Amino acid sequence: MSVTVFVTHLEDPRVARTLASLVAQSRPPDAILIADGGSSPAALEVIARFAQRHGNVRVQSHPGRVADTRAGGLSSVTTDSVAFLDADEVAPPRWLETLMAPLEGDGFDFCGGPTRPLGPARSKTEAYVNAFDAWFYAEVVARDIASLPMGNSAWRMDVFRAIGSFDRRFSMGGEDYDLNLRALAAGFRGTLVPEAWVFHDQSHLDNLPALIRRKYRYNVGGALAYFKNGVMTRRAVRAAGVTLGYPHPYEWINLALKPAALLRAWLLWRRLGGERRSP
Repeated sequence: MSVTVFVTHLEDPRVARTLASLVAQSRPPDAILIADGGSSPAALEVIARFAQRHGNVRVQSHPGRVADTRAGGLSSVTTDSVAFLDADEVAPPRWLETLMAPLEGDGFDFCGGPTRPLGPARSKTEAYVNAFDAWFYAEVVARDIASLPMGNSAWRMDVFRAIGSFDRRFSMGGEDYDLNLRALAAGFRGTLVPEAWVFHDQSHLDNLPALIRRKYRYNVGGALAYFKNGVMTRRAVRAAGVTLGYPHPYEWINLALKPAALLRAWLLWRRLGGERRSP
């Protein structure tokens, strides 16, 4: 099964590490697509130099929010499958080989793996994020594949042909959860692959305000996905359980954010007309 590795990028010098890890895979990707959301020429120059040395690397400009960038880049993928990686992630040599196994031999339509810290945490906030992510994949995603983040995942392109692409209306994130819910509702099968892990550099989350902004944005995006897919009641209870299931003071802050995020998501959904249409 041919595969494109799709990297979403915006003004992130760490992408050089990501690209270096992709060309060192035991199973080389058939194509590497860098979908850029509107970076400066200086940031793009790093990628352009890399593309000159490696013929299977393409760079495309798709300005806008993450949903815009992902939807724009996905429209040009011609391989049988696509694997998503973020610009702050680094793949070990056997990552792609391991990640693709469920799609090629086990009858799954999409799958994903967990993340591990790239290095020692340099702040209390980063330490919390690293520990929470380890718990989240093991205790939440393993039991509920609808919670799978898009970074470090692989998909048969047949899924997108059947249900459509990323919904560009998701301006605050959540487009990945929306896609998961639509795929599962259409009868496609997904699974977590614990062995297909990648390193994740979260050093940019080195202060509490940055963490709060991310938590709020994720809460709004997730709630918007739940409204769109008609699963708000069931999913809201589960989301609250996730927060209460991880005993940490930062999660109490996150719990306090949820009512405001829920209201914001409802207002966004009303503004969009409450349409459940697929893109």
